[in-house]
Amino acid sequence: GVTVHRRDCKNMQHLPESRKDRLVEIDWGQDAGAYPVTIRVSALDRSGLLRDVTHEMSAMKINLIRSETFTDIATQQVRMKLSVQVKSNEQLEQLMARLRKVKSVIDVQRGHG
Repeated sequence: GVTVHRRDCKNMQHLPESRKDRLVEIDWGQDAGAYPVTIRVSALDRSGLLRDVTHEMSAMKINLIRSETFTDIATQQVRMKLSVQVKSNEQLEQLMARLRKVKSVIDVQRGHG
């Protein structure tokens, strides 16, 4: 197994000399990059809805990887399955909050797959 410690950790400061040869320096990097997440949006159908949804992503500089949109003609409701790349859970939460404010949007949830 591997255990990660900060340089200023008490355990590191009291590490015996005989064990220091086992140390490996790590670097988490400045930016861990983005990871894919699926978001499900339910809304009432209207002209410009997809444009307004994608505008919110663009304004936050979030990349849209894939979009699937299904419209139920009988109920005039739209279901969107959007795959986006986010840098953090906080960024995802902010995006979902912004999408909930888009006109005609009923619900926004994190999806699975």
